Amino acid sequence: MRIMIKKRRQKKSKVEIPEHKFDLLECHFMPDLWKVLVTCILLNRTTRRQVERIIYGFFKDNPNAEMLIANKELIPFRLYSLGMATRRTETLVQFSKDYLEYEKGKKTIPELYGIGQYARDCWKLLFLDDFECKPTDKALLNYIKYYDEDFKICPICAMKNLVTLLDDGKCPRCLWHDGFKKWRKGYIHGSKLGEENEY
Repeated sequence: MRIMIKKRRQKKSKVEIPEHKFDLLECHFMPDLWKVLVTCILLNRTTRRQVERIIYGFFKDNPNAEMLIANKELIPFRLYSLGMATRRTETLVQFSKDYLEYEKGKKTIPELYGIGQYARDCWKLLFLDDFECKPTDKALLNYIKYYDEDFKICPICAMKNLVTLLDDGKCPRCLWHDGFKKWRKGYIHGSKLGEENEY
């Protein structure tokens, strides 16, 4: 005798994670150049969503180049979910060694190990305000598209690169973070955000 079991259909929450077309993952770690470049390296051959799951814990354990080199035996376990963990670890360790040479003035950014075209373009946009560079990456092209009009320094986060301020006086990065905090609070605590949550 076959017993039919009807699966309970879960209701989707009406509160959605805010996504903003201005936001680059690298912007979350400004103005720390080492962290920005490490993020660029980790984004190679994977997606932003995968990197975003591990990047904050990764930087908590490895806040600078010296700590990453010291913890090189533990790095593959952190990067396992991204794939090619051993190869990524070797790249990050050698990059960090070269970065220390860069801080001493012995190397330039384009000469650092593991720095490809995407990382160079990202460095030019975020740290040199070079909007004349012609990146091929879609995310960087969108960044240029929406930042090529009026430029001002955000008074809230004091972002080093120039940003377009929105109507409420905040830069897109601050606006995105505010929206995410409101969404997270509403999702966890069940508070009302315009409409009552349904679970």
